[in-house]
Amino acid sequence: MSKLDSMESSGYQSFKSLILEVLPLSKDAIHIHMGLMVLFLAVFIWRRGRLDYLSLLPVFMAAGAMEFLDLRDDLLLLGYMRWFASVHDLINTVFWPTIIVIAYKWVETRKTYNLPFKRD
Repeated sequence: MSKLDSMESSGYQSFKSLILEVLPLSKDAIHIHMGLMVLFLAVFIWRRGRLDYLSLLPVFMAAGAMEFLDLRDDLLLLGYMRWFASVHDLINTVFWPTIIVIAYKWVETRKTYNLPFKRD
């Protein structure tokens, strides 16, 4: 039994445990899906279907908030912060949304200026 299991967890940690019980995915996969879900919600609700760099703002804000809560709980429960784990989770959350937006903008720019997609 780990030290985290033997101590009382926060409401946020309890919520995360519930999600992991309901969904048959790893913690890494949950972070990836959360990042994509926030991106798509931002695009469809906030940006009204426009995929642009501003669409990443809610993704980075959600990832930062989740990791802030994790670091706070680490400090309270363990007495130290697990920075490597938080950086790992941040990267998992923001990586694919960032790649999607960059790739979309790259293709959009090439189409706008009628540039070829490959060199001849």
